[in-house]
Amino acid sequence: GGSYARKAISWGAASAGVVTGVVTFDIPASTTLTYAALCNASTGTTGVVVDRVAVTSQPFNTQGTYVLTLTYTQT
Repeated sequence: GGSYARKAISWGAASAGVVTGVVTFDIPASTTLTYAALCNASTGTTGVVVDRVAVTSQPFNTQGTYVLTLTYTQT
């Protein structure tokens, strides 16, 4: 594995209580991606993991990017 960086989510406009966000992560070589996490701070060690999700395991033999699309529904 390697290092990672938190990224800001680009949220779209809400419609009927649903909003979609997209974020692109830079993945270092020799890394297998298995989870993504939503934190309440963009930097530092004080941020709390608000939620996390298992993603389909994807190995990166070379450096690459991973695009994650999130959907939030207000009920």
